[in-house]
This record gives sequence, C-alpha cells and structure tokens, in this order.
Amino acid sequence: MLPIKFADPSRLYSSGDLKTQLRLVVTNGGPSASHGTRPPQLAVHEDNPFLNSYPDGERTAALTKVVGDLLSKSHPVDMVHQIALDWNARQSPPLDVDKVRRTVESLAKTDARNHPERHKVPLTPLFDIADANIDLLLRTSPPVRRWLLSGMLPLGIVGMIVAPGGTGKSQFVLQMGVTVATGIPLCDVWQGGERGTALLLLAEDEIDEVHRRLDRIITELSPSHPAMAADLRKGLFIKSLTASNNLMTRAQRRGDVEATDYVDRLLLTVAGIPDLKLIVIDPASRFRGGDENAADDTTRFIEQLERLRHATGATVLVCHHANKASMNPTTGTRGQAATRGSSAMTDGVRWQLNLSPATKEAKVGLDASKHYLSAELTKSNYGPPIDAEILIRKPNGYLVGLRASGVPVTLEDRVLQLIRDEAALGKSYSANQIENTFGGEGGSLKAGKNSVRKAVNALLNAGKIRRDHGKLVAMPDKPINFPSAAGSIP
Repeated sequence: MLPIKFADPSRLYSSGDLKTQLRLVVTNGGPSASHGTRPPQLAVHEDNPFLNSYPDGERTAALTKVVGDLLSKSHPVDMVHQIALDWNARQSPPLDVDKVRRTVESLAKTDARNHPERHKVPLTPLFDIADANIDLLLRTSPPVRRWLLSGMLPLGIVGMIVAPGGTGKSQFVLQMGVTVATGIPLCDVWQGGERGTALLLLAEDEIDEVHRRLDRIITELSPSHPAMAADLRKGLFIKSLTASNNLMTRAQRRGDVEATDYVDRLLLTVAGIPDLKLIVIDPASRFRGGDENAADDTTRFIEQLERLRHATGATVLVCHHANKASMNPTTGTRGQAATRGSSAMTDGVRWQLNLSPATKEAKVGLDASKHYLSAELTKSNYGPPIDAEILIRKPNGYLVGLRASGVPVTLEDRVLQLIRDEAALGKSYSANQIENTFGGEGGSLKAGKNSVRKAVNALLNAGKIRRDHGKLVAMPDKPINFPSAAGSIP
C-alpha cells in the first residue's frame, strides 16, 4: 500500500503533485572517487518501489508493481504513464520506453476488466426521447410482413430449431438452405417465401458429410428441378467450422459473460454476400460461452444473434439440442419445455420449431418400417398456430412431409394400394382373405389382423373400395362423370 495522504481528497492532483507526495526526489550528491560518474539515483526505501533503483532482472517486476499500485488508486492512465516514465528515467539503465508504455496499457486494460467500478464513466441518457415519438407510426401504414417460408417463418427474426442429437436438424436446415436459394418447397410441405442467399455455419459436421447430404438432396430434387444446381451456386454458402473456436460470448474470470469479437468478424465476412436472407448457426453450444442453465448468460448469447439479425436483415436460425426429458417418444416433454438449459433461450427467440421422433399415437396405422419425425411449431410470435407435420426420413436421409410423400404410408393407404396392385395381376380377395393373407405376423402389410380389418372397414365406409360378389374392388382415384339422364350414351 502506498503511503499517500492528500490534504484535500476531492481535489484533482497533477503528476507533479503526486511525485512530490511520493517523495520522488533525486539525490544530487556529486560523484565519489570510488564510484566515478553515475546517473542520479533515488534514495533507497525498501518499503516503497517508487523510491528505489533496481538491477537487471528486477526492473520489469518493479515497474509492474509501481503501475499496479497507481491504477489501484484509480489514478488516470495518462498520469500513471507519466509517473512510470519518470520512475524509469531513474533506473540504470532504464527500460525501453515502448516497453513501459505497453506495460501501462496492458495493466490498465486488465484493471478496467477486473475492476470496472474504478473506471466509471459519466451517465448519459439511454436514448433520445424524440426517437420514441409515435407520430410517424400514426401517420403511415405498417410494412407488410415478409416471409422466408410463406405463412410459416418470417424474414428478419431470430428463431430456433430444437431437436435431440441425431434426429435430423442438420439435414432439415440444409434442406431449408436449398429452399431459400431455389424456391423449392421445404420437405415438399412448406412453400418458400422470398428467395435469396443462405449461409450455413455448421460446427458439428465435417465438409465431407455435408457434401454427401447435399449430393443426396440434389439427386432427390434435380429430376423435377433441373435448374437447381445453378441456383445453388449463387444462393447457398456452407462453412464447416469444426475444431475451431466459434464463441460469440465467453465467461470471464469474475463470472459474468461478455461478447467476443466473433459477430463483428462475421459481419465483415458476410458483407460481400448479396441478398442475404438466412443465417444458420448449428449448434448453439459451439457458439456460446457461460452457463447454459443461467438466464443472464443465455440472454447475452441471444443479444449477439439479434445483433447479427439487425445488421444483415436476415433470419438467424440457431439449432439447439433438446433436453433429456424430451427424448422419450412416449412420455417425453414436448413444446417449448423441450429446450435444453435455461428457458431464456425460448423466451429470447421469436420462433421455435421442435423436431422429435413421432409419438406412438402419431404413428398409429403408419408403416412401421419407415422412420418418422414430428415437426411442431411451438412458438411463433408473428403468425397463426400451425398444425404439426409428420415427416418421413427416406433411406437417403431426405425429409419429406407425410401428406406430400406420394407413397402409401397409412395402413389404409397401403391396403388400398395392395388391392390395386393385386387387381393388376388379375387377383382379387375378400375382406377375410386380405386380413389372413397379408395381415398378422409375417404379413406384407406389417400390421395385426385386427388393424387390417379396421382399415378395410374404413375404406369401405369412405367409399374408396366396394364389394363385388364378395371380393374387394378399389374405386377409381377420380370420380367418373356419368352423362345426365337427358343425355345419350355414346
């Protein structure tokens, strides 16, 4: 502790005043015969580093203590710098002046970070109150809502996709990137809104795996969309960021979380991307620091995503893992509560879609050999509620909506298709024969006999099949237009 006492604690003292108080007085005695000519030296005071001269190997440590002691008293950095230079001038030989400057700057930054209470700045208003005037809102019409997916995902928001690991969220966002770049409906279910450029930042998948997935998507879609490759070249950017530090926020030694320069660097990176509409961050855990269960730490991360959205105007989608309680397809937690960690994650985003294995109830009557996912919109601040969609994961990994798949997936669909296929081979069956031949263990319908019987009855009641001399006959897909009574039969 420095032995400094000021007569008037409220007064601002100059560096000269401080040096006087610190007794930084040079001894001006002449050179002795035994020592010859030497530079002026401070008198030795072992308890005060300001007043000592130090040999090689000790000066840097002494300078650090001198500067640290001054900063701990909340003295201005420029004053500390001047005193450090005066102290250094009395060393023999003195340290390099640039080294003194760098030491002061480094210690000042550390002190400001660890002791912000010493570096308080004058209070200023949060904003100009004129900016909160609503006169313009009253005199003009509001802008029309813009959509990235029509009626489903707005443009220019921060959203989140929540899913257990291995469910298919990376495949889903890759298909979404294709939709934004090409306009091809997402999973053959959701129509694209505004087309533009998509940037996917993938911190879990190597580029080779991304390559394989993208190739399978193109193979799936290109027969009906031959121009998609050209659209993808212009509108889809993908960067694998595995094995790299991608933290947008980082925990400090004092426990709180602060932003890194990551978003600023990312904004410099995307400045050259034309018409940027979508940025995907996958997954959140690779891009955020701090405690995942702490609301404050989570909010700091959301703020960085909001900065990215505000600066680009794009929709920013972050992929996040679901909690363990949501992973059981029978009893798992659903809805907004499926998010892992603090609920501030769900509270902070404006839109949330959950991907999860389809429940047992949702799969009743479906082909058990297929893999089903539930896509449930659990939060949408800017649109109407939307029913959950069942997605089928094809053998190639492509996700397609159950209703849009074009293949018989419900048991009723499969029974109807079976009757048609057998009729094409010249075969017909009664209801009991269908049940006993194709139902039960080992049957091609992969459903119990009782379930097959219910499916047949449902098809009969719906008018999709009829009995003809005891045999089941499928009705045409489209109704036949019979001539009116007044017309003639050709």
